[in-house]
Amino acid sequence: MMKTRFLVLLPLVAILASGCMHWHAAPVPPPRPQGDSLVLGTARLILRPAPGDSAAQPGHLVLRDIQVHGDSVVGLGKARLSARRRIAVHRDEVIGVEFRRPNGWGTVGVVVLSAVGAVVAIIVVTLATYGPPRP
Repeated sequence: MMKTRFLVLLPLVAILASGCMHWHAAPVPPPRPQGDSLVLGTARLILRPAPGDSAAQPGHLVLRDIQVHGDSVVGLGKARLSARRRIAVHRDEVIGVEFRRPNGWGTVGVVVLSAVGAVVAIIVVTLATYGPPRP
């Protein structure tokens, strides 16, 4: 009976651990010769602020299946009406590229905190069900 309680918690821990990711900066890829392309996968592009707006913050654009063709960065944007939009950005507008990477210590922290929370919950439920131990 006790083993099944712990098995029920495993999917919860797996879900919490899978979310421990962070964005890792990488250099902007160089221009590619015509006809050649570089595949980057999924990344977040950091875009140059609009010209003339000194207070503007750089924009972020997350694209999937990114390819660098010549002087353009092309990828699939956010789904709209169940279809992904193909988006092309001139390479000069991209000031940075970030990729998602696992955060090992963050994952360990989430797993440990989840395990402690699960143990506390089991103790509280056990005490509420059976009462405190008798001497």
